[in-house]
Amino acid sequence: VSTQSAWATVDPRILASGAEDSSIRLWDLRTDRSVRRFSDNSFEGDAVSSIAFSSTDANRMFCSVAHKVYEFDMRNPGILVREAFVNMEVGQDEINQISVHDNGNLLAAADDMGEIHLVDLSRHGVIKTLKNKHKNLCNTVRFRPGSEYELFSGAFDCTMVAWNFVSAKPLKRIDMAKEIHINGSSNNQTVNPPFVQCINFSSDGQYLTVGLGNGNVLLYEARRLDQPMLVYDAHMGSVVQTSFFGSSSLVDMRIASTGNDGLVAVWDVSTIWDRLTSESADEERLKPLWGVSHHSKPNWMVVDPSSLALCVADTTSHITVYRPQL
Repeated sequence: VSTQSAWATVDPRILASGAEDSSIRLWDLRTDRSVRRFSDNSFEGDAVSSIAFSSTDANRMFCSVAHKVYEFDMRNPGILVREAFVNMEVGQDEINQISVHDNGNLLAAADDMGEIHLVDLSRHGVIKTLKNKHKNLCNTVRFRPGSEYELFSGAFDCTMVAWNFVSAKPLKRIDMAKEIHINGSSNNQTVNPPFVQCINFSSDGQYLTVGLGNGNVLLYEARRLDQPMLVYDAHMGSVVQTSFFGSSSLVDMRIASTGNDGLVAVWDVSTIWDRLTSESADEERLKPLWGVSHHSKPNWMVVDPSSLALCVADTTSHITVYRPQL
C-alpha cells in the first residue's frame, strides 16, 4: 500500500514512494518502472510513513518508520539496498511526516504526541523539541523555503502553528474551525472536522496551501497569516494533499489537490476568486480547471516539477500518473 512520496533531488524525474510493505521504491517516470528498492531489517513489518531528500546533498534520502528516522546513501550501487546508512531514534511515538531544511543540516519530524522534533543531521540526534501548542496528533510539518528560522505544523486539533524553530517559540497559532467560519465555508464541520491534513509551500516560500479534513483548501501569503487570501470547497471529503502546480505567481497560480472523495484536480486561483465574488457564488459547486475521479482512495500526491504530471499513491500497490492537458 503506497503511503507518502517525494522527488529525488539527484534527478527530478525520479520519484520515491514508501509503503506498508516496509520498503521504499524509486520510480523512473521516463519508463514508468521501479528502478531501485530500499529497506532495512530493523523496520521489517512496519510501514514507511514519510520520505524526504536533502536539497544540498543529492545522495541523502531519509524516511520515517514508527518513531525512528533512517538515512540511506544513494551512492550505494545496489538495485536492492537492504541496510540503512544510519538510524536515529526520534521521540517515543509514531512519526507522521518529516521535512528537511534548505540548508540540509536539519530535519523536522511530526509525531502522534503533537510534537515536532528537530534532528541535527550531522550529529544524527535530536537537538530540540517544539511542543505544548498542539493538543492532538501532529500530522504535517514543513520548513518554509528560503527562511532561516520558520517552520509550520498542522494537527488533528484543527490548528496550524507557525514556529520560530531557532527560539522554539510560536509565531502564530491559527484555529482552522474559526478561520473557515469567519471566511464563510459551507462544508460540514460536524461530519468532517477541519483537521489540518497537509501544508505545502510555493517554491519561493511566499505562499502556502493548507488542506483540511472538511474538504476546504486555504491559500495564505506566508508573511501575512492574519487572514487567508482564499478559502474554497475543493472536496466532498477530507483533503489528502495539495501542491502548487507550475507558476506560483498570483497572476497565473494553479493549485493541485486530491481528497478522500477520489477527486484529483487542478484549480485556477483567478477563476476561483472571480467565482467566489460573483453574484451566483452560492448557486452551484465550484468546478476545477481539470479533474478526474481516481479509482481508489488516494493516500498522497506529488507534482512532477519538470512535466507537471500528477503522481497519486493510493490504497493499492500502484502509483497512477496523470498528465493534465490544460
